[in-house]
Amino acid sequence: MFDSGNQQRLLQEVPTSSDFSWTLAMDAMANHSSYSLSFSDGHWLLEVLVGEKNLSIDLGPNELRVHRDDGILSIALPAHAVLAVENCKTKLKAGRLAVKWPPVLENFEKECYVLKKCEQPLIFAAPNFVEKSVCVNLIRAAKMYGKAVPQFGHDVKYEMPLWPELHAEMDSDTARELESIYRRLDCLCGTERRCDEQLPRVHFQAPDMAKSRMPQGLHLDTNGAPHRYVTALIYLDTLPASGDGATTFPCAMAPEPVQRAGRELYNQGGQHTSNVSDPELETLAQELLDASEEYCGFSALPEQGKLVLFFTRGDDGAVDPMSWHGGARVSAAGDFGGKWMLQIFKTLPPEIRSQKDLLKRFSARCRQPPEFVCDKVCHRLGTDLLEAREKVAASPQNFEPSQPSLPYLQLRMRHRLLGPESAVLEKWSP
Repeated sequence: MFDSGNQQRLLQEVPTSSDFSWTLAMDAMANHSSYSLSFSDGHWLLEVLVGEKNLSIDLGPNELRVHRDDGILSIALPAHAVLAVENCKTKLKAGRLAVKWPPVLENFEKECYVLKKCEQPLIFAAPNFVEKSVCVNLIRAAKMYGKAVPQFGHDVKYEMPLWPELHAEMDSDTARELESIYRRLDCLCGTERRCDEQLPRVHFQAPDMAKSRMPQGLHLDTNGAPHRYVTALIYLDTLPASGDGATTFPCAMAPEPVQRAGRELYNQGGQHTSNVSDPELETLAQELLDASEEYCGFSALPEQGKLVLFFTRGDDGAVDPMSWHGGARVSAAGDFGGKWMLQIFKTLPPEIRSQKDLLKRFSARCRQPPEFVCDKVCHRLGTDLLEAREKVAASPQNFEPSQPSLPYLQLRMRHRLLGPESAVLEKWSP
């Protein structure tokens, strides 16, 4: 399994049990680690460096064991990546064991569709990711337990605890709700929380009579935080149609001149449209702002409970210059006096930041969110809202969660003369 030093350090950082002790190893197989786990094309893929051709493996819903001459390698799977024993495929090649299986989507009470909205920048949206009553409770909790950090004008950002269930003053119901949100986002983003990351924040944006639609400009999320790779926004209230307050991405699906302005501004060192002094850069920044004024690109309107997840980095691990974005002017208040939003930023693990190949592998993996069940919520992937509505309409009206019934099988691997790197699996009774 993965480096014990990394594991010990991870356990010291995380004060509660974590399903994500595998994340540091997932992208380091070439760096003295023994296995990796990823999700792509609708399947989980576990790869294990075994180095032998005569071995046996035990497969269970939550564990894989590799029996070798030098001992047993035991790999515990995260709770949201249950192994579908009866539907898995296994292959041995060049000393590497690959186990592939579809997600097990059982024993849930609610469905949540994660819809891809744009490829570059990569943007997902999940309507009703959080229930409305929970959103209202989080606004209350931010005022009661959050650390208020005043912003421009009447805006305020409330820093929230990273480990809410350890917060001494927060009531248990709120702590459990917030912890569940964090845990589900950890699964979607592909990595666990770390104590070196910025605290989650509840952002209150007050109504503004500014003439510009983007009064605070546009920025990349690496501005002042160079290791960020993905951002999660959860809107806690709904603004009236005239209120706007959208999170706007002017380069998303935009005409080439707008995208070119975004690329050139970043390539010449720009990270925020308000922090450029060179006349040429000012011109590029203004092009992006003008595009936002004209509602160019993609805008996510604030709808209570909706998640917007967007990636600051591409598959190659480099900053995506199409991810310029900003919050539009709030011109009309909702039920809570303005716009309320939970912000969570994820950063690259320190262990891979200086290793280009690992960074690339990590980024490519995280940009493919899995389908999974966590805290009784089934998360499914979709491409548009219409598709999700069709799936919901086709589902049974009286749904009763089924109980998982996965058998524990033992498989024996033996090498046959089908080629120098081939292997065949044979099932046999326990």
